[in-house]
Amino acid sequence: MARPRKIPIELMRSKILESARDTMIRMGYQDFHMGDVAKKAGLASGTLYLYFKDIVSLFAGVFMDLLDQLDGRLLKIIQKKSGLDSLGEMAEEPQTGFARHNKIS
Repeated sequence: MARPRKIPIELMRSKILESARDTMIRMGYQDFHMGDVAKKAGLASGTLYLYFKDIVSLFAGVFMDLLDQLDGRLLKIIQKKSGLDSLGEMAEEPQTGFARHNKIS
C-alpha cells in the first residue's frame, strides 16, 4: 500500500518548480540536471520523476510557471490602471519580474 502524501501535490510541484528555477539561474541550462533540482528540493530523484517525466518537461514547467506569474501581475496592472499608465507599467513588468527571480549578484 502506498504511503499517504505529507505535502499536497500542488504545493510539492511549486516547491520543485522553485528549486528548478533557482538551480537554472545558478547553473545555467547546459549544466542543469534533475539530480541537482531534487537535492535542492530535498527530494529523492525518483520522487522528482513522479512530477516531471524528464528534464525537458521540468524546464517547460518552470517557464509556464513564470508566464503564469507574469500573466497574473499584468492582469492586476490592467485592473488598477488604464490607458497609457497601464501600458507603461505593463512594458516594464517582464524585466521587473525577472529581476525578482534572478538571484545572481
